Amino acid sequence: MQAMLKVFVPVTARRKSTSSAIFTELLQLKLRSRLQSPQAIEDVRQETFARVFSVLRKDGGLRQPERLGAFVNQICNHVLFEHYVPPASAGRSIRKGGPSRPPRVPMPWTS
Repeated sequence: MQAMLKVFVPVTARRKSTSSAIFTELLQLKLRSRLQSPQAIEDVRQETFARVFSVLRKDGGLRQPERLGAFVNQICNHVLFEHYVPPASAGRSIRKGGPSRPPRVPMPWTS
């Protein structure tokens, strides 16, 4: 598994494309079943690999190299979630500019 991790950590553009090919087919199958747009599939795939490579470049980035496949899959799940649920507006909350709460109606048994 250490050898697989060494192949996966990119040094050049050629090696990066070779190492990402390891998981490309599996991710393509997963993403095609969840996304309809080819552009969205490619965006999520690229973002997944960008995040995986950034973690692997750090010292001590992947603690358990034998779980590399599960790690890539989990990163893909996170990116998919972010794709489906856009980030909330900055600083917007229910109390600041959001929909107001309905007025509180006292219940007969609480007065």
